[in-house]
Amino acid sequence: MKRLLLIVTALGVGALLVWNFLPRSPAWTNEHRALVATPELEVVRTGHLRSARLAQVTADRVYASEDLFLFAGGHGDDGLSSTITYEQPVGAIARVKHVLGRMRLARMLRGYMGADRLVQLGTGTVVMSYKGALYRATQGGEAFDKVFTLPDGIDIHPLAMTRDASDNVYFGEFFEAKPGRIASVWKGTDDGRTWQKVYTYPVDQIGHIHTIVYDRFRGRLWIATGDLDQQSEIAWTDDGFATLHLLVRGSQDYSTCNLIPLPDGLVWATHGSVARGKVMRYDFGADKVETLADINRAIWFATNLQDGTLALGTVYEPLAPISTADALPKEIALMVSRDGRRWTEVEKFAAVASNEHLGASIGYLAPGNADANVLYYTPFSVEGADNNSVLRYEIHWRAPAGTQ
Repeated sequence: MKRLLLIVTALGVGALLVWNFLPRSPAWTNEHRALVATPELEVVRTGHLRSARLAQVTADRVYASEDLFLFAGGHGDDGLSSTITYEQPVGAIARVKHVLGRMRLARMLRGYMGADRLVQLGTGTVVMSYKGALYRATQGGEAFDKVFTLPDGIDIHPLAMTRDASDNVYFGEFFEAKPGRIASVWKGTDDGRTWQKVYTYPVDQIGHIHTIVYDRFRGRLWIATGDLDQQSEIAWTDDGFATLHLLVRGSQDYSTCNLIPLPDGLVWATHGSVARGKVMRYDFGADKVETLADINRAIWFATNLQDGTLALGTVYEPLAPISTADALPKEIALMVSRDGRRWTEVEKFAAVASNEHLGASIGYLAPGNADANVLYYTPFSVEGADNNSVLRYEIHWRAPAGTQ
């Protein structure tokens, strides 16, 4: 009996070790869940990738992260098979920590969701921000190399990193907005190897930088800041931040974490933490700003698809003035629109308390989704099996543009 017990114990320990050290290759759980079916619109949820956070979308790939790993795969793949770790250890002790720290059990106990700030260059190189540093991996690389350490107390908003047509990478500093602080923009060159500060805002002009986006239609970079009325502005540069041109400033209508350049306009969804969230549009031809829709919730992430679909993810912030004053429901939602004026709720999720982002529940979207016709979304800090997973949607408009 003792011998049998020893054999069973050995087999159990062996199985646990194998499970711990086998590389994780997240697989899509294929679904066909019809969420919206109207004469104008059909939305189907087609996939679920468990325990991974959406990091970025490109024309041919989707990136997701979990703890110290980044996964990537094609839009039609069964899973995300490419795995890259964030750093190669140096020295015996570091190698032991590296191995133990990347065990599945250790990752589960830590509960880190991984990186959510990533840019893929034209060379295939990936540049990513994670826990106070920038990392770089070449195409096919098995690990990231640390190339830049952020100044103390500085972070990068998930939407404040982008690249231009020349493969220069830009990011804006994000930190707790306090009097006397100054925010800067940094530029990465040489395929993400070399970094330098290229622009600094005057002291107290802004609180921090929310987003930087490349506009391929006009060959310029857009930047948005916040949070207070006088700190909220949208500006642009076409010379790498040698000069900065103001578009609008001085209102919660211009406090946004997202900017969507279009052929004839610029669309954004307002932050919505102090005043109710809206969808706004600047018309280049008419040189004016207009309100497209009142969403009445906080919004951090918004994106568009190749077919022109607009998508946004609402946020529930339990400590935000808008949440406490208006007793908003404890939920977040994914919404889509064709013209920015009429929005359809695709799916909503019950919010739960979070130990990140001041307890907020967030809907993650990727700005790079504009190059694809599949929508990816991560609901963070919500109830149920969809929590901290990547969800995949197909969207089909049945009516001609302008008739939604």
